Amino acid sequence: MDHQATLDNPPRRDSSAQAVLKNLAHIAHDVMTLAGLQFRLLVTDAKELRKGVVMAMTTGIVALVLALAAVPTALIGAGLALSYATELPAFVGLLIVSLIALILAAVLVGLGLYQLKRKEGALERSRSELHRNLGAMRQALASYAKRDAWD
Repeated sequence: MDHQATLDNPPRRDSSAQAVLKNLAHIAHDVMTLAGLQFRLLVTDAKELRKGVVMAMTTGIVALVLALAAVPTALIGAGLALSYATELPAFVGLLIVSLIALILAAVLVGLGLYQLKRKEGALERSRSELHRNLGAMRQALASYAKRDAWD
């Protein structure tokens, strides 16, 4: 019967060392693929984080420039105008206007901090994906260790 296999030359199996090397090559390939995907996800998350940080830093810088450069002359003028209009001493008018300016600056700083905190979780996807991938790799390594060398 020509369609039946003969038992004179049974198929050769890989040796244990060859099977281990083959399994290690598969694991190394999986780890490299996973590392590449993880890096791409990190780059995507970093780009998203950068957009949020740039906006928050811009807001903070604008608030600082506003407080340090353009406002002093206007504040002095407003304080003097307030003191003349209400018949208060000049120093009281200046102090009231200074307090209002400080409150405005504090609100702008708070807005900048709020925008920064909104972007805190931007790397959460990379972190959670890394944890999932590490768990999957541990599971794969454990299953490789339990497998028979002839598989």
